[in-house]
Amino acid sequence: MASYHRHLTHFLVLLLFFTFSLSTPTKQIHLPTPFGPHKNIGTFTHTLTDHSRPEKYAPGTSRRVVVQAFYPISRPGKQYAPYSTKLTLNVIEASYGVPNGTLSPLTTNSFIQLHPKPKGKNLVPLIFSTGFGLPRAFYTTMYEELASQGYLVVAIDHPYDALVVEFPEGDAAYMANSSGDLDTVLEFLDTRVADAKFVVKQLTKLPCASSLDLDNIGMFGHSLGGATSAGAMAGKNSLVKAGINLDGSIFGPLNNTDVKGPFLLVGTTDHNSARNETSWKSFKKAQNGWVKEVTFKGFTHATFSDMATDVELLGLERLFPPGDLEKELGSVKPKRGRQLVAAYVDDFFGWALKGGKGNLLKGPSKQYPEVKFVV
Repeated sequence: MASYHRHLTHFLVLLLFFTFSLSTPTKQIHLPTPFGPHKNIGTFTHTLTDHSRPEKYAPGTSRRVVVQAFYPISRPGKQYAPYSTKLTLNVIEASYGVPNGTLSPLTTNSFIQLHPKPKGKNLVPLIFSTGFGLPRAFYTTMYEELASQGYLVVAIDHPYDALVVEFPEGDAAYMANSSGDLDTVLEFLDTRVADAKFVVKQLTKLPCASSLDLDNIGMFGHSLGGATSAGAMAGKNSLVKAGINLDGSIFGPLNNTDVKGPFLLVGTTDHNSARNETSWKSFKKAQNGWVKEVTFKGFTHATFSDMATDVELLGLERLFPPGDLEKELGSVKPKRGRQLVAAYVDDFFGWALKGGKGNLLKGPSKQYPEVKFVV
């Protein structure tokens, strides 16, 4: 997991260095339009406080997390949400020595809603947990894709784990430990799992709660967020019915834990249980319920995030030395990568939580030949 974090960090250095070499654009650059039938997307950000848990890194306070929801709406709003908060962008820019405002032109396809009004009733909620150290913004295209398919996605920012988490109230929490050693990973994983279980219980208190199908909750995550999804399903009386791990190792006792629900492992050609991921072997063996593993050809660990899309939007492809871009972000085109992730995440949760047929889960697909099943 630590090596994956280093790859993403190295990529961010390259991204921001090359962005610095260009003139700072002044025009807004929208993320790509989602593929789904719901063309208008709403979003809101909310702080949730768990008064039962003290905050280790802020003595005398309770644990807080920031969540951002994405969901279909009936008509366009007045203002698009920025790609991330000003503080988060400034911290990233300052960390790598580029001017303030370099990344600010990036904007979403989601409209800010102060009074959330999702389109329709009984939207299936999907909780998302990020990769270690990464702010929630780096997966916005995935949230919007799933919202356009009719889900309500709740993305969690894990304070003191992400590079920075800005609370809507105005304060911020900065990464407390970036070492990536096993002890740190296990500590953060335990905290993340507790965060996720708390967020699930708090869905009833969100301003859009009346629009949700709270009997069918799913969770997915990238890297350490994938293990967090498994942890959120584990244990007695879990409210999470189905989960997906996008290219993340599974640590500690979770390796041998039956999560008691459908679970999908998504890897790459270079990272899977048949090649090098022993934790997935033991995890699959421990499951008494439905579990499958697939790999996506042309993907690297970072392909599951927005990073390839950001490079394309900012016109940075030509600035990378030959081979470097593919090594970091994979050989799959950004649009195709987004299509693959959206298709299989939607097909899995549509089958596990909505009563869909799950056609893509039955075996190889001519429509998506890049996807291979691992026994």
